[in-house]
Amino acid sequence: MVKHSMIETKLILVEGVPCSGKSTTARTLTCEISTYGYKCHCYLVWGDNNPIDIGNVEDLAEIISTTKAREQYILQQWKSFTKSAKQQEAINIIEGRFWQTDAMYL
Repeated sequence: MVKHSMIETKLILVEGVPCSGKSTTARTLTCEISTYGYKCHCYLVWGDNNPIDIGNVEDLAEIISTTKAREQYILQQWKSFTKSAKQQEAINIIEGRFWQTDAMYL
């Protein structure tokens, strides 16, 4: 399959409030971009493979109550992930956690 030069990024963030269609959009983007021959990784908000580990949905109350205290930890995860992603050929599509978790916290 021929790669088109339309994509020059290695990271696509899909953000929004809870139940706004982030997962569907991330999955759709992954499928569509893959059809052009690009390798894609899709990371959903509560997926086990998400590189930004904020916990799981069963621990939601703890996640919300400690959101502010986790900022440095999460920032370090982002730095590590982006450094690694720069070295890969893949496009990374991440369903955002920042807005969703902060909105629930508020």
